[in-house]
Amino acid sequence: MTQDPIPFDIPSGPLSNALIEIGRRSGIIVSFSPSIVNGQAAEAVQGLLTPMQAFVRALSLSGLALDVTENGTVTVVPSLEMKPAASNTGGRSRPVLNEPPTQENQNEPHYTLEPVLINASAEVPQEVGLRALVGSTATRTDTPLLELPQSVSVVTRDALELQGNSVTTTEALRYVTGVTAHVSEAGQRLAPSLMVRGLPALYSLSGMRTQREGLSIDSAFVERIEVLKGPSAVTGGMADFGGRGGGVNLVRKSIEERTYVDVAQGITSRDSGTLRTDLDAAGKLASDTSWRAVAYASRSGRTDSGHDPEHAGGLLGVLGYRGTDFRATLTLQTDRQRNAPAPASRGGLPRGDGSFTAFEPGQLGAVDARDGLLWRSTDIELDLTWQLSPQWRMTWKGRQEQLDSEMRHHRYWTFDDRSSAGVDLVHVETDAQSAGMQWGLIGDVETGPVKHKLLLALDLDRRRSLRGNGNARWAVDPATFEPGVTPLPATPTEGDPNTVGTREMRERRHAVLLQDQLRWAKWIARLAVQRTHSSEFFDEVPRQGPRATNWDAGLLYQVTPTASVYAGSQYSAEVDGRTTDLQLFDGTDAPLRKVRQAQAGTKFELLQRRASLTLEAFRLRQLNTLQNSAALPGNGLFSIPGRSANGLEVELSGRASPALDMNLGLTFIRAREVVPGPESEAPQSVELPATGVPARSMYLLTRYRLPGDAPSRHSVGLGFRAYSSSWAIPPSPSSTVPQQLRLPGGAQFDLSWTRAAENWTLRASIDNLFDRQLYATQSTPDYIPLQPRRSVGLTATFMN
Repeated sequence: MTQDPIPFDIPSGPLSNALIEIGRRSGIIVSFSPSIVNGQAAEAVQGLLTPMQAFVRALSLSGLALDVTENGTVTVVPSLEMKPAASNTGGRSRPVLNEPPTQENQNEPHYTLEPVLINASAEVPQEVGLRALVGSTATRTDTPLLELPQSVSVVTRDALELQGNSVTTTEALRYVTGVTAHVSEAGQRLAPSLMVRGLPALYSLSGMRTQREGLSIDSAFVERIEVLKGPSAVTGGMADFGGRGGGVNLVRKSIEERTYVDVAQGITSRDSGTLRTDLDAAGKLASDTSWRAVAYASRSGRTDSGHDPEHAGGLLGVLGYRGTDFRATLTLQTDRQRNAPAPASRGGLPRGDGSFTAFEPGQLGAVDARDGLLWRSTDIELDLTWQLSPQWRMTWKGRQEQLDSEMRHHRYWTFDDRSSAGVDLVHVETDAQSAGMQWGLIGDVETGPVKHKLLLALDLDRRRSLRGNGNARWAVDPATFEPGVTPLPATPTEGDPNTVGTREMRERRHAVLLQDQLRWAKWIARLAVQRTHSSEFFDEVPRQGPRATNWDAGLLYQVTPTASVYAGSQYSAEVDGRTTDLQLFDGTDAPLRKVRQAQAGTKFELLQRRASLTLEAFRLRQLNTLQNSAALPGNGLFSIPGRSANGLEVELSGRASPALDMNLGLTFIRAREVVPGPESEAPQSVELPATGVPARSMYLLTRYRLPGDAPSRHSVGLGFRAYSSSWAIPPSPSSTVPQQLRLPGGAQFDLSWTRAAENWTLRASIDNLFDRQLYATQSTPDYIPLQPRRSVGLTATFMN
């Protein structure tokens, strides 16, 4: 058990609440029988204390004792023997301990306990440092990760804080196995998009679909990020167009049982200087009603890419009621951001013969400094839980969301071996609203020796969006593209935007889910099936979506108490917006697009259960991609496979020693995609390497607590990630122009130092220490790098 001091501010109140809060704050599993703590009161626990000191103080009025096992689990038991306490206790009895004497408690009495049978346990913490113990994304119920027959990676709150207050969810997700950065066009996206196992990810916010998917959301409002690998149709409905490699669930912050105010002020050299302020406060309105408010604001100077300053700000408010059998949480979030395009990496201008003319660093910059993405979002969410009986509970969650965005971006273009060249303007405005609801009935049932956790769930989701597109084109002298020659003007002087028009899209989805998690002796199984349906309207024209039955099945066997093996498979249908009567060139009906995955792996608990190791091999397939060819009769539509990915993931998480937390991940993947062959050979297809998927990647996120005396604490943090090369334009034997472009890999190294003393915490950091761009050698102007230049930062936090 760690003896590092931790700041506590737990008011006097029910003993059970205090014990759970101490365990949650210190990452220690605490168990007790409800019968021995009912009606017991806890003394206030305040100040910088070790976990054991906090437990002793909370129990000082109860006459109960602690039993500490070798693996650090704490059990509250009836005291077998009570002796008069030291004079400074005011004559009260001291709880019996089996903790060996330490520097902090060597003057206190110590006793040995006889074995005590524990009949019940309290809630356990969801995470310990950088290691997550429990996840809800895979099953919609809190489930130990070691009992899931598939891989789920979690970026804990400690992992987010280790990366700094200004980290976005996009940046944090790159510390997850199987997640790679997709090299996307800057004209369509203003931030790198992420893929899971070579296919796009489906984003959700606290378990529900969100309009913010694909945006780089600030982590100020996020408690943790859970990444579920595979199609995972049963937890998120049908996959969006383009497939799904996994689900990303951004779990928002909620109420706290303690009262506090944290204020942080930070400054970094990133983007010519970025200033940021954070506020996190929580309190109680009554014994069973709590509130929390989180706010942040940041602003940069002229960005590294030469664009106008970025800015962001937002507010999250949470009000929660925690009764005996009923819980309610009301959440309101509003935020606003302006994101500029990332700097163009050193790359090349495409020529007609497929070659690329390289640019020197800094030679290619912003065409128009006003380019960027401005978005505003607001949502209100109500989450309710009823405990109907000891075995059954019911949940209901509803959310209303609004998102407005405006994106404008200029980019270079050339044709015919640069006989002509110019600049394009892409301008898109979107006004979107959505409303969603989730209902669930959860039951813990036993049938003989088999224990079941049943879930019946209903999902309803409606979306409506207005999208206006505009574009413009300016022709310029091709000579301006030559390296060393006068670059393009900063602002185009010819041409007017040409409005393409405004389109309205409405979408409805509903799904029914039935799930059973079974446990029998050393066997754990998961069976889930979901019936889904979607319908779409484009400009009042209906497009009936497919009705699909999705499933998820897995089986896990515990070989030893610390080792298990598992296997599973998932199936998901895709929403592609096509009509149901669409036919192929040969007159047959177009098949339903599908995504399938099969995985097998093993999970271990290591270092006396302080760490966990997961190894998983997977096979992911996207099927029935539709392509069109003028060489075929009729509409020329034919079906070919899409992407495929085979790979292996390794993830190690936990405490290598009481002072060292670490997360280590390795990914080995072979991703391929099938494209149409030459027109004369249609419907033949050609298999090529998938774009934007490095074959090898790794990350390391670690924190080491330096030796020191209380109340001052020092720690150093390290973040490292590296990727092998990937294809932006793979070699295609079917292409008449032998274009190909391979993007070299690279690495990023981040370093931080933190000092905590009393109510203050000071953090200094250096991001991208060696100033390496991930794709730094060659790419096209339309492709963007995956991290900014080197920057230094300093953040001071006051905790009251």
